[in-house]
Amino acid sequence: MKRIFFSMVVMAAFLCGTAKAEQNEILARIGDTRITMSDFQRIIGYYDSEKQKMLKENPVFRATVLQRIVQGMVIAKKAKERGFDKQDAIKEQVELLTNDFLATEYVKREVLDKLKTPDVDLKLYYDTHREEFSTPELIKVRQIFIKVDASANEK
Repeated sequence: MKRIFFSMVVMAAFLCGTAKAEQNEILARIGDTRITMSDFQRIIGYYDSEKQKMLKENPVFRATVLQRIVQGMVIAKKAKERGFDKQDAIKEQVELLTNDFLATEYVKREVLDKLKTPDVDLKLYYDTHREEFSTPELIKVRQIFIKVDASANEK
């Protein structure tokens, strides 16, 4: 089995966040495969903005994400060596996941991103449908007392 090698100097700079790694600097090696800083930045670019912000602010979180990427690559390679990717049930599940991801991305990029409602229209809708946005009067109850006959048992 091929060794997994992390460059200690790069990882130390990566973890501490004190030195900015060069774009082509190698963060991890998995056999013949290398993950450079530009690869890592591209991968984390797929995350939502909130997670990207957390990654920028927390070097330990960045290292954890890099470690998970490396572990995923190593385990997936082992699974492929054992023919898991050739099994019909797994191929079907991969196809379902791929279709779901593609459908979600298509709707997000081709439909939702192109839907822009001007603020004037939003305000007009709100003004004409205020009753839908109102909250009915609420009552907070802290204790409820139920009167029972003095001769009643605990049940």
